[in-house]
Amino acid sequence: MTIEHLASQSLIGTADFSEEIVGQLGNLILVSEALNNKLKDKPFPEKKHILLAEGYALPAEISAATAWTSKDIRSRTEQMAIESYTRLWKI
Repeated sequence: MTIEHLASQSLIGTADFSEEIVGQLGNLILVSEALNNKLKDKPFPEKKHILLAEGYALPAEISAATAWTSKDIRSRTEQMAIESYTRLWKI
């Protein structure tokens, strides 16, 4: 498995995509190396289409998105952190 950035690293420095935003956990998914090579730095709508065509089960927030913005990344990162704390690491 490899890490794929939903908002490509090539977006760093454009609009409100900083290195900090693009590198957040909420922007990352695990895919096979072959699938990662297909996705490359394509725009989000194309990546989503390819992922779905390949039978990849997308999380609801990604599946529902028509674009992938820095706000979406921050929101997903926050939700992942909350879920991790309350369900996975809570003792």
